[in-house]
Amino acid sequence: MPTFLIDQLGFSTSTAGALSTVPYAALFVVTLVSGHYFTYCLKELDWSVRAVRLSAQFISLIGASCGLLLCGYLSNVSVAYACMVFTQAFLGILNSGYTCSYLDIAPYYSGLLNSIAVMVGAAAGVLGPIIVSMLTSAYSGVMGWRYVFFISVIQCAFALGFWYVYQRSELVHVLNTPLIPTK
Repeated sequence: MPTFLIDQLGFSTSTAGALSTVPYAALFVVTLVSGHYFTYCLKELDWSVRAVRLSAQFISLIGASCGLLLCGYLSNVSVAYACMVFTQAFLGILNSGYTCSYLDIAPYYSGLLNSIAVMVGAAAGVLGPIIVSMLTSAYSGVMGWRYVFFISVIQCAFALGFWYVYQRSELVHVLNTPLIPTK
């Protein structure tokens, strides 16, 4: 994010560093608000847990994808930055989707499953900057960033398809049976 703010939007390094915190503050607020909203949908509107999880994923990833695509085409610095903030804020809704699903399917092992998911995400966090650097070096200007954003949108589409097909909200007994220590 700071690199995009510096290279494409023309902010200074110190300003980009400060501005990079605002999208994460928006993510935090949206996480809290969406959690309450989806709890309301679950309890008051009688939505199923699966409907809540699917809705959260679709709203989050489609909103973030649209925001990223817009960022690659906006020339107004203020509007592009606002779009970055809204894009990151949409990602806060993910926490009402996949993050809760570990508790849905395996409360006993939810910590372990979450740790594995975080490890996979960390690997993506290592590879992401390398790929961004390669694309922005190979394609100067906004085109490199457009490719970065398109790749992110493709990842979101894949994640949505995978989530829709495989997401379950019922307890999976085989994943929730405590291991009995052998002597």
